[in-house]
Amino acid sequence: MFETITRIGATFNIAKNNLSEDNEQNTAIYTLQNQSTLNLPYDISLHSNVRYTLYSGYGDEFKKNEILWNMSVSKKFLKGKKGLLKFEIFDILNDRNNLSRVVTSGYSSDTRTNSLNRYFLVSFSYQFNIFKGGKDNNGNDPYI
Repeated sequence: MFETITRIGATFNIAKNNLSEDNEQNTAIYTLQNQSTLNLPYDISLHSNVRYTLYSGYGDEFKKNEILWNMSVSKKFLKGKKGLLKFEIFDILNDRNNLSRVVTSGYSSDTRTNSLNRYFLVSFSYQFNIFKGGKDNNGNDPYI
């Protein structure tokens, strides 16, 4: 089974300053995002999340755009498919923008942060059924 979702968004900020027109900031952030999941045989799943962001109205130190791509591969196993082993890669293209802007009354601040850009994560999850009880309409335990 293949499933995909695409989203488009925009954020606009208008900051007015009564003391000086030079400090007025009009900015916009446009985003296009796609999330896709492909379920393969043997309980293997591939998941991809790609987000393109375009920045407008920011200073020269800001990157004008970024592409953030995360991907994962997971496998269900053990009795009742209660175990999940997942390998995830974050910021595959190493393109994260580490600048942000905070605007308050009469004050504007651009901040550069240090963050972990490209990295991977291996995880194991196990589903515990500690609340035994009710059955669904088909007589099945909903927690399995």
